[in-house]
Amino acid sequence: MKLNPIGIIGGIVLIISPFLPWVSVLFFNLSLLDLLSFSTLIGDATYYIILIILTLLVLGGIIALFKGLIGGIIGLVGVLIFTILILVGGQTFAVTAYLGIGYYLAWIGAILSIISIVWKRLTPAPSIPPPPPPT
Repeated sequence: MKLNPIGIIGGIVLIISPFLPWVSVLFFNLSLLDLLSFSTLIGDATYYIILIILTLLVLGGIIALFKGLIGGIIGLVGVLIFTILILVGGQTFAVTAYLGIGYYLAWIGAILSIISIVWKRLTPAPSIPPPPPPT
């Protein structure tokens, strides 16, 4: 099995992104783990949604290390769920909330992992050595 460097980079970015700031509220930069701890104040449903997002991103990143397309799609689903959460329940976080670098890196990691399928098609197939001469 030949490793795909674009899928590996996308997977690493997906794994790292939940630990970087996703939302900036006033002077606070909150990662997904911070949102997970604060979501108990917001509501139980938000806690489980953020837990699912965190799981999808980390699991998608791990899978993208080996199968870029599948891991990228899993990570993309996690980012899309967070985007829908922000759009639907944006007033929950605050009116002055801004998206942080972790959110954008998760998009980049998911897209890189999905695009990694192109890398497999661009790499040439290994050449087959000619048969040995007849004796």
